[in-house]
Amino acid sequence: MRECPKCKKVFDDSWKVCLSCGSQLIEKRSSDISEGRFPSFVNDVNAAFKQIDIRLTSLEKKLGIEPPKESAGRIKISTPEAVSAPAIGHAKAASAPSGGEEKDFESTIGLVWLNRIGLLAVFLGVAFFLKYAFDNRWIGELGRVIIGLMVGFGMIAGSEFARRKRYEIMAQGLHGGGVAILYLSIFAAFGFYHLIGQLPAFLFMTIVTLYCGFWSTRTGWISSAVIGLVGGFCTPLLIGPEKISAVILFSYVILLDLGVLFISLYKKWGALNMGSFFLTQAFYYAWYASDYTRDELPVALSFVTAFFVIFSLLSIVRNLIYKEKSDQTDVVLILANGIIYFVGLYYILQPFAGTLPGLLPLALACVYTAFSCSALKRCRDDKAVILSYVGLSVIFVTTAIPLQLKYGWVAISWAIEAFVLTWLGFSLRFRAIRKGALIIGIIALLKLLLFDYSYSASDFGINTFLLNERMFVYLAVILIIFAAAGLYRKNKDGMEEGEKQMPVILVLAANFVMLVQLSVEVKTYFAHIAYLKAASPVAGFLTEYGKFFSARELTLSILWVIYALVLVTIGIYRKFRALRIMALVLFGIAILKIFLVDLSQLDRMYRIVSFVSVGVVLIVASFFYQKYKNEIRDFAMKD
Repeated sequence: MRECPKCKKVFDDSWKVCLSCGSQLIEKRSSDISEGRFPSFVNDVNAAFKQIDIRLTSLEKKLGIEPPKESAGRIKISTPEAVSAPAIGHAKAASAPSGGEEKDFESTIGLVWLNRIGLLAVFLGVAFFLKYAFDNRWIGELGRVIIGLMVGFGMIAGSEFARRKRYEIMAQGLHGGGVAILYLSIFAAFGFYHLIGQLPAFLFMTIVTLYCGFWSTRTGWISSAVIGLVGGFCTPLLIGPEKISAVILFSYVILLDLGVLFISLYKKWGALNMGSFFLTQAFYYAWYASDYTRDELPVALSFVTAFFVIFSLLSIVRNLIYKEKSDQTDVVLILANGIIYFVGLYYILQPFAGTLPGLLPLALACVYTAFSCSALKRCRDDKAVILSYVGLSVIFVTTAIPLQLKYGWVAISWAIEAFVLTWLGFSLRFRAIRKGALIIGIIALLKLLLFDYSYSASDFGINTFLLNERMFVYLAVILIIFAAAGLYRKNKDGMEEGEKQMPVILVLAANFVMLVQLSVEVKTYFAHIAYLKAASPVAGFLTEYGKFFSARELTLSILWVIYALVLVTIGIYRKFRALRIMALVLFGIAILKIFLVDLSQLDRMYRIVSFVSVGVVLIVASFFYQKYKNEIRDFAMKD
């Protein structure tokens, strides 16, 4: 037999859910003493006899009587039943599946779906009857509204009766249907029959919404809160949003959001919070797209900020009051609230930004930096909130840079941001922040190499060789990369397993960027000379530039082998194996270029100089390896 833990009703073993209250049924406790009462009885008897034994031993010591050898614990009851009964109970508990894990489809259909379908059928039947009565003029307009209100209140009263009798599912169904009928009746009185005005209809629907919010906190029914939320946001649509001013409309929406904030003090309903947030944003942006003008700037600015503040509190209210850790819903709400607020402000303030378009995201970055500092002091263990705030700060700073700056300054600023985040990640011991820094750093490098200064022979500008803006930007980024590598090396104890090679990777990346920049400078130098010698801007330039092909390619080959020699030298003296390997790879690329390109395409004199120069450099590199082979072998084993 099975028993309901709430209403104590007994069912046979074929049922898993109580038909009255919907609770999971449990095994009915047996009245057999061998399975239920006897083990506890044995424990009580043993405890009593133990106390008697202690007092008897004390009296024997005072009288000088020597106690028997087995005095300690000489009274003990242990029966096969006492041992076997708990074992039997545990075996039954282990063999019986838990009610939460087993899906009883029969109970679900009989309890929930039949209830819902039955209510729907009754609702449709009553609706058809009323329509028939209305069509035949049996009931007037006022009577129709009164009947609707009576049915709605009657279903709510029936819901309360069912709830008191612990028929929870029946009660929720009646309550939802009653509230829906109340909304429709009020709307019919206003929209169809014009029995009441706009303001009374608005107030009546608001009262129904407030009732749903209050009832949800009392009963713990999220369905009531959802119905109230949906009904509350549908109220302006039913009344007609064009008939309501923006101030009244958004004031009403703020009241709804404050109601959700109030409910969140009692219930952790993330779905309700998210629903309120997205419905609020839908109302605001629908109004903005259709009715916003510059004259309504104060209204838009005030309400979009009010919404931001409410949902900022809503996402962390339980963290502030109950010290609960944030979940996935809270993080999504924090991120979505910040980003959507920025979008709203940006479109409002863009006409007034002037020469400072990046000021808004920078200001929001400062706000979320303050939030991050506050969260670090208030709830350091809640990493989700801290990382959400830090992530938004990073997003807004990253957005502000290209809005405000141009060309190479964007790459420099992003590189600095990546360095600061790396330092912050080590300081806070958050690897996620360092991952974000790495992503921003990669974006900065790609922008620098592919977009800002992608090489074109005809687009070299009027900058002088080496002393130009591009060289400055590249050197700045390279220095920042080296600084980040030093930061990783300094905090090697704070690195996780996947970050052990980051110092090496960063050093190699810095050298690669430097080699790319020097190669571009070589090409720019010959392009500038061709531009000075050209008779015409286009055809003449291309002709002159082609004349320098051999000299340009020879210079590149020599540059690469010399740079590789420098890397070998530094790698040997600094005991840096990765640099030596990079140098060998660069030697290989230069050799392939010389034999595949220079040998077939360069003029004879340039070909001779190319081979001799590269040969000399390779011999020098080989000499270094020969001279320091023992040292290289020793510290290569340590790398």
